Amino acid sequence: MKAQKKKFRRALNWIKFILTVVLAVSAIAALFFSPLFDIKHITMTESKHYSREQILEATSLSAGTNGFVSLIKNAGGITNALRLLSFRHALAEDAILNGFPYVKTAAVRFNPPNAVKIDITEREAVALVPYMGSNLIVDADGYVLDINHKAQAEPLPVIKGLAFEGYKMGQALKLDNPEAFASAKTLMNTIKDADEADKQKLWGLVNSIDASSPDATYMNVDSRIMVNLGNITGLSYDSLLYRIRFFKQIFIKNLKKDDKGLVNFTMGENPKFIPQH
Repeated sequence: MKAQKKKFRRALNWIKFILTVVLAVSAIAALFFSPLFDIKHITMTESKHYSREQILEATSLSAGTNGFVSLIKNAGGITNALRLLSFRHALAEDAILNGFPYVKTAAVRFNPPNAVKIDITEREAVALVPYMGSNLIVDADGYVLDINHKAQAEPLPVIKGLAFEGYKMGQALKLDNPEAFASAKTLMNTIKDADEADKQKLWGLVNSIDASSPDATYMNVDSRIMVNLGNITGLSYDSLLYRIRFFKQIFIKNLKKDDKGLVNFTMGENPKFIPQH
């Protein structure tokens, strides 16, 4: 008799426990899906290249939608569990990254009770790469951002001599000679460093860079002066910076505005100017 009473009490306790859990889950679910958590505010990092409307359309987010329902719909499967746990909309983030080549990183986060924040960082165009009669706009990592039908805020140098078969917008170029792009990138960064403390800038006057040969890197300046910097992969940063600054002094102080020719750093200790007649 006592054993039956114990079993009955245990069963009753389990029923009470299950009912309590069900009621608690129901209450939490009712709270989560209540109008209290409807999205009212969507804030966004300002983009230099895309409008707020374009980015919002890609995310499919809108005011009035329940924040938790939207979060679950944008979970994107078990592989995105970590993003879901941090209240991030995985599918919305992926849509931004896949749809807008200039966007480097995207975070779309639900901030309870009623706000969504969209943070993006963007890639910076640094050069043009010739391709089938046009120019691809690329960033410092070789990602294709656009084709040159859009006007640039500043002139960009053309990187010549890169070998590749095709490209995909928003993805890095698959180069047969990646060392050539690496040399061009090193040169561009060093030019910017050399310009940092000077009023007169070289960046903006560089028309093209050709690093396709391992023995010599060339740059064309102001469409009239060709510069042979030699094998820059064998130079230290300080040595390359010295050559850039040396050339700047020659270009600014020694050459006339109508001079044309070659400044060669490979013919001895000091560079030589060979005029073009």
